[in-house]
Amino acid sequence: MTNQSDGRDPGKAWPSLDLAYAFVQPSYQLLTGRFEAADNRITSLLTMASSLALAGPVFGKTIQPNISLSSPWFVAALVTFGIITFMGLLARIKGVLILPSPRIMRETALNKPEWRFKADAIYLAGQHFDKNAKAINTKGNWSIALTVFLVLEVGLFIVWIAR
Repeated sequence: MTNQSDGRDPGKAWPSLDLAYAFVQPSYQLLTGRFEAADNRITSLLTMASSLALAGPVFGKTIQPNISLSSPWFVAALVTFGIITFMGLLARIKGVLILPSPRIMRETALNKPEWRFKADAIYLAGQHFDKNAKAINTKGNWSIALTVFLVLEVGLFIVWIAR
């Protein structure tokens, strides 16, 4: 086979094509794992915030039986929980993982020579890698924001109980 663009033999023009192609599937697996981990962090933060919002009033009433549930500190803690919940839901739906579609491969790649198929797969995997990494980083940023609000929620509950 020859490379149509410059007439060279693809094996000589791209001697590492097979080695690079061997990384295509693991690159998707790597980012799938990172994406799931980022999503799981968001879920864990939502679970912690929910647990705190449910346990906080019980704990507060146990420590101080006459504590006011209409305290601005308590209300602020619950509002913070609402913000965490809303942000967490947004974070879960933001960003999608891009994976290769067998249907598109069937429609566009079955008639290509093997070297072209591999070269195109490497190219697409690189594009998908960049977009997937961006989605993962976005989820990571959401996790940081959720953590900040979770710390705020804890602080508000502590002030509420201490006053």
